[in-house]
Amino acid sequence: MGTNKHWLEVTLDNFFKDSAVKASKYGHDGYFHPSQAGMCPRALWYMFTKHIPEPTHFLGQKQLLLGTSIHEVMERAFRGSRILYRAEERIQTSPIDLFKEEIDVPIRGTFDMIVERPYDKKEYLVEIKSHKSSLKDKIGLEHDGTSIGPWEDLLKPYYEHILQWQLYSLMTNINEGCILYVNKNDMRFRIFEQQRDDDIILDILKKFELVLQYVKDAILFPFQ
Repeated sequence: MGTNKHWLEVTLDNFFKDSAVKASKYGHDGYFHPSQAGMCPRALWYMFTKHIPEPTHFLGQKQLLLGTSIHEVMERAFRGSRILYRAEERIQTSPIDLFKEEIDVPIRGTFDMIVERPYDKKEYLVEIKSHKSSLKDKIGLEHDGTSIGPWEDLLKPYYEHILQWQLYSLMTNINEGCILYVNKNDMRFRIFEQQRDDDIILDILKKFELVLQYVKDAILFPFQ
């Protein structure tokens, strides 16, 4: 069988490929980001020192755009429900004054949504994650190496997403919220309540601080 692609598919593939390459060459902005909270220290070191290989495929760029479209739909839903307070705002902070231990690391990120909880009018931090229900799909690996499988098996949030939510909790000073998974196929929801945990946050900040010291000393972070 021939493998020739339709000219339109080639054109669209080239667009996504070029977008992925441009994104990889953008480099690092000198900040840690909540979405990187689950990365191993060595990978973070490579990010900071811009030793980032160009992408070998462009599937991630397609998935990123699909995820963005889900966020836009959910923002309209929250706004239409009259509970949206703030959405997609970039924030940055140094958490040195939030802990007795002096940990000063640059953090920047864009949270998804802050809504007003109807029954008590408190601010509620929502991180949105899109997901598909195909049996072949995996949402990723837990921090202990066990897999979190397809939608039907999604019984707890992905550990990286918990860490990301915790950092945004720190940066927004909002102690309650959830991780909201949205099924791309049929818009079903899985909602996992979250509470701020300063022990988790402190562990993340210490990891960031250690990586930053290796970057400043120009020493490759060792395998762990």
